[in-house]
Amino acid sequence: ILFCAIPLLHVVAGKTLEAIYKVWVWSINCMAVGLFPDLDYNGVPFSETHYPERFAMAGKYLTRTRQKAVFSELRGDWKWQVEALNLEQYYNDDDICHLCRAHKKRRRLFYTQFRRDSRLRKTHVSWARFRDWLEHERRTRSPLTRLLGFSTWRCWVDAMHNLDLGIYQGIAASCLVELVGENVWPGATRQEGYKRAHIEYKAWCAENLLTPCPTFDKSINPGGTETPCFQVHHAKGAQMKYIMLWLSTISSKPENYTTSHGKMRMSLMSQFARFEEVCARYDRWLPPEASEEIADAMENALTCLNALADEAANANEFTWQILPKAHMTTHMVYDMAADGVNPRRVTCYADEDMVGKVKRIVLNCHGKAASSMSLFRYVILVGTRWWTHLRDMRLR
Repeated sequence: ILFCAIPLLHVVAGKTLEAIYKVWVWSINCMAVGLFPDLDYNGVPFSETHYPERFAMAGKYLTRTRQKAVFSELRGDWKWQVEALNLEQYYNDDDICHLCRAHKKRRRLFYTQFRRDSRLRKTHVSWARFRDWLEHERRTRSPLTRLLGFSTWRCWVDAMHNLDLGIYQGIAASCLVELVGENVWPGATRQEGYKRAHIEYKAWCAENLLTPCPTFDKSINPGGTETPCFQVHHAKGAQMKYIMLWLSTISSKPENYTTSHGKMRMSLMSQFARFEEVCARYDRWLPPEASEEIADAMENALTCLNALADEAANANEFTWQILPKAHMTTHMVYDMAADGVNPRRVTCYADEDMVGKVKRIVLNCHGKAASSMSLFRYVILVGTRWWTHLRDMRLR
């Protein structure tokens, strides 16, 4: 549900969004209680002179069936969560994680400990402990943390941002760069190798009824002096997942894993493919055996990534970089999925798609009235669809 639209030009840092969050939290908490509120979002009681229409409804049930709202999760990109929740521990800091004590420099807490029995896994920070830290440090507390039922462990960096627009971009690029360098697709130049690889990739996409990314370009590894990486303009989120699956089939060909390095690369790609295949078999909820299988697959994949990164560092190469998002992926798979949630079904794909559509609506509104008119147009759009759906239900 779209509840607000405001041009970034009008946003004042530290004030505008916090005020919006405050009103939204007040509204959601009223739904959680199931009653019309007797106070406004600033704590001022309703009266005959202060919102008399709300004063008349105060204390009554919101619905005839006395339904209540339940907080499920807050999901989004890591960057957005850092900004929305006022997090101090994040990917650009040495203390990179607010959910545990993962660190960039302390060896015993190094964030590349990916095994489920690692020491790092024993340093989880509970929501109560995190809340106490906020109060003790007198940190500016985000209004979102005052949602009834809120917990930092229900704030999820989703698979689209962790994987498709995160670690997959570097892993897929490193794998492709190596395979082209090994002359898997013969060509007079590297660029010719990328072109031949893309032809094979397009054929695979056509066979599986998928839309391919436009091209494989040498810009994913400019001059070989930078870490290989697909950018968003190379491949969108969903396309990155399918590039990974395609590269898994290429890496698994016997002629492409004749060396110990090739075998490690093949294991890495096949374990990521195993993770994706298990997730694809289920809807939002995973049975315990599926949760265990995807955790095992991700543990194996990230352990292989560690080994490949060590090899690259020892050879003074720029491939197989390990991003902090690899650590956040462990929380997504080991913790979020342990509660039975399918990481591939609880993502921001639908949310991002909606944002894109709303953006088109806003662009068609006059700048001065964009905030209100975009909401009016959204209501018309959604209302029309609801009435159409209701009509179709009645005709059945």
